[in-house]
Amino acid sequence: MRTTGYFNAASHGIPEVGFYEKMVEYLNCEVRIGPENAASEYGASIAEVRHLAASLLDGAKSEVGFSSTTTTAWRSMLSRLDLAGKRVLVAPHDWGEFHRTIKARGDVTVEVLPPLHGANPDLAGWAARFGDDVAALFVPMVTAVGGVRYPVEAIGALPRPKAMKFVVDGAQALGQMPVDVNRIGCDVFVSTGRKWLRGPRQASMVWVDGRCGFTAGDLEPADKNNALLLGLGVAIEHYLEVGPLKVQAQILARSDQIRDWARARSIPVEAGQTGSVSLVLTEDMSVKVKEILSGGDIIAKVLDTRRFEPMAYAGGFGQSMRLSPHVYTSDQDMADLFKALERVL
Repeated sequence: MRTTGYFNAASHGIPEVGFYEKMVEYLNCEVRIGPENAASEYGASIAEVRHLAASLLDGAKSEVGFSSTTTTAWRSMLSRLDLAGKRVLVAPHDWGEFHRTIKARGDVTVEVLPPLHGANPDLAGWAARFGDDVAALFVPMVTAVGGVRYPVEAIGALPRPKAMKFVVDGAQALGQMPVDVNRIGCDVFVSTGRKWLRGPRQASMVWVDGRCGFTAGDLEPADKNNALLLGLGVAIEHYLEVGPLKVQAQILARSDQIRDWARARSIPVEAGQTGSVSLVLTEDMSVKVKEILSGGDIIAKVLDTRRFEPMAYAGGFGQSMRLSPHVYTSDQDMADLFKALERVL
């Protein structure tokens, strides 16, 4: 398993070998006895994945569903909301694809909420926008570009109209920090399994509060990929066995090293304090960084901030180098990263 120089967990964490083994085992069973019989034979194991996902989110098993990607689950959820003629409120760092999807409808008013600053954000400006004509509030738990953690628990505690749904995007949170949907107080929580959780691609999950008016099961595709689900189950089980707090501490120890290194050299860093560290690039720096990444010794991601989070990063040149270490990141990986960056930054 290659992990050397890999700093891209925020896109796809390197998985444990075990989940591939489980997927191959299931697929071999399909070859031997056919897909329907294989699904029946592995029925208990597939049901256990739902139980594991519920434990991961601290929700009820009946409130958890599965989909292919976070965006697919999110769009399915959007189709269940009563949006026509109403307002929707979005955080400034709302995921770009979500924002573009809502704007394309044309029958809803999209309002971007004011930025939140500091360790004690003032949410009064947000609460003042709530009203009976608001269909939903969309907030990321952790931002994709800067790794900023939104105070979703405090937002969820704000009084809001009964019909107004609070939807949290956990794609950059799940797998790098504990998630408790009850503490968050949201109506819907969507996330992927392929990033910090280190599961397979095309395996995402959604939690829907039982009082929401629709269920997580309503958002599931009729034809799920059981091999991917079983692989996701292995990833969740491994994460829970290690412990969310332990994983979080190990990730933060590495990301803090990167932040300290950059700040010591006066390299601008996005404000986040989670596992992702985004170095702000000039046009010249961007070209040189891409040359490093093209060599393959360091694997990270250069983000077009205007596409990823268009409301937060509008106008002008906007690129960041996002470095996202994980528990498999070694001291040698860190030394190699800093050596490579010294050449260009």
